[in-house]
Amino acid sequence: MSPDRLRGADAACKCLLRLQWAALPVEPMDLFKHLRRMVKLISYEELAQADSEAEYALRHTAPEAEGQTFTARTEDGRHEILFVLYRASGHPGRVRHTLAHELGHVALGHREDSAACDAQAEAFASALLCPPGLPERLAEALGAALTAEQLAAVCGISREAARLALRTPEELRELPSAKEAAEMLLPAGVARVRLFGF
Repeated sequence: MSPDRLRGADAACKCLLRLQWAALPVEPMDLFKHLRRMVKLISYEELAQADSEAEYALRHTAPEAEGQTFTARTEDGRHEILFVLYRASGHPGRVRHTLAHELGHVALGHREDSAACDAQAEAFASALLCPPGLPERLAEALGAALTAEQLAAVCGISREAARLALRTPEELRELPSAKEAAEMLLPAGVARVRLFGF
């Protein structure tokens, strides 16, 4: 397991614990609300309608990736603003993953674009949306093997992401922060009916 993946996953679980997030699916948009004083979250669609000079300039310089995080100075040059741009259109699961990835860049304090930073942010996104150890807790609560479809439905992730989460390496599941986050999201003894509605 790479140190970048471990650092990203650990940061995601610590983020959930710090915010005392205890609901599934985890909603990155709601997590960004806790950062509204520090981060300006703008969709490309909103940017297309921008009327301020700064946003107009931003619209014409920003590449149209799924999402991006960068800093800019205020007009007086005294403060730095963190911007997160994202594509709001498209599959909701893709948008949630993009927001979780960009939140990872923010939480990890990234100020550069590198493969290591991207690997950390990707691990952050995966662990935020489906914390390591959560699939095992869900299977335990169900009393049966958990399918990728069930995990995808509970966590609001794609089936492919769910398949990967079901094969989470032991190193990630053993992170103290991951164990705590999984317990917070799914306390021991949660009834089956409360989990899946069946």
